[in-house]
Amino acid sequence: MSDITNELEAKMSNGKWPEKLADIKDLEAKIMGEDWRKEPYTVEEIESRLTNINAMVRARWALEYSYNPTVEQVDRGLNDTDPMVRSAWIQRIGSEASQYPLDRWLSNKNVDVRVGIAQLAELRPTPEQVAMGLKDRSVEVRAAWSQRADFTPTPKQIERGLTDKSSQVRRIWIGRTDIILNPEQIERALTDKDSDVRQKCAQRTDFTPTPEQIERGLTDHMVQVELAWVRRPGFTPTPEQVERGLDSGYADIRQAWAERKDFTPTPQQVEQGLTDKVESIRKVWAKRIDFTPTPEQIERGLTDKGYIVRQAWAERMDYVPTSEQVERGLNDSLWMIRETWAQRKDIAFTSEQTERGLTDERDSVRIEWAKHTDFNPTAEQIARGVADENPAVVITWINRSDIVWTEEQIQEGLKHSNKDIQEAWAQLQHRQYQLKDDASDSMLSHGM
Repeated sequence: MSDITNELEAKMSNGKWPEKLADIKDLEAKIMGEDWRKEPYTVEEIESRLTNINAMVRARWALEYSYNPTVEQVDRGLNDTDPMVRSAWIQRIGSEASQYPLDRWLSNKNVDVRVGIAQLAELRPTPEQVAMGLKDRSVEVRAAWSQRADFTPTPKQIERGLTDKSSQVRRIWIGRTDIILNPEQIERALTDKDSDVRQKCAQRTDFTPTPEQIERGLTDHMVQVELAWVRRPGFTPTPEQVERGLDSGYADIRQAWAERKDFTPTPQQVEQGLTDKVESIRKVWAKRIDFTPTPEQIERGLTDKGYIVRQAWAERMDYVPTSEQVERGLNDSLWMIRETWAQRKDIAFTSEQTERGLTDERDSVRIEWAKHTDFNPTAEQIARGVADENPAVVITWINRSDIVWTEEQIQEGLKHSNKDIQEAWAQLQHRQYQLKDDASDSMLSHGM
């Protein structure tokens, strides 16, 4: 029997019984015998299962939808001694909420039942029921009610929630965006002993912090609180705060400061950021456009061991890369770097570089090169492009405006096995016919 019970438990999801129990019926039959498979069930048979000595069976039959349980049966199930059975009944009434008087169980003696009922979206509580739930002796129940968004809390309820003895409840209330906090409540939350409360308050953008609150937040001993303040918009940091943040021993803090755009970094801060030991921070600095990089910084960035750093430098358009830098970028081992260099429009690429790009092993790189209009493709390049194994590459070539396609080529393209390519050729044919019609109309209008 223990093996069967273990098998049943393995089929449970997060400690709760699934609503579809077809796969459990075989196991149930092992416990209770094959006679339990037959349907329909009599009232007596259902009752015997709901009161079976085996909790697995009681839970399973709470979720049997071939019958409609009475309110008394639900009452008994929600007061079952086994939490698994109670959980099954909460799932049952939640899926058929309109059939049950949900408020009947708001004051159930079991905490898990009161929590489960409070979490049901189908519940339509009265103001009196909300007030009762928010004052429940159980933290879990108060938390469940505090999270409901279908009631407008009174000022007294807000204050009680913000000063609840449980930090779990205080976190929920300080995170609610549908309430307005007064300065006293904000200050109290910003100095709460629970760091999560301080963090959630710092993340609110509906108040203007004082300089003292900002400084205190930026020097909080908990990193997540400090990080919330660094990422907070709406205040201009002092030079001292910036310097301290950029020197932080925590990478997340240094990166968050590097991402702020409300200060102009000094040359020393720029150099420090561009040489940070953390790759993502070097990338952030490479993307900042409020400084002019030196040739040494550019070269170092383009040869950085981190590909996201090299890519960020390849995307910068405020410098003229050397021919060596261009060649190195076009030959980078990572396709995203080659693709980024192919996207640059400020470089006069050589015919050799173009040819190499058009035959790159990566289709996205070939697409970028096929988009280039700064070279006249040869007949061989055109033929190779429309024969590419990737439809997106072929369509890019078809849509080039500098190629005059013959009717024979178009007709051949319309027979292509790929529907998208066929459609591209059909649209091209339509455009060319439209151009011919427009030319004819123009000649007629000029009496030609």
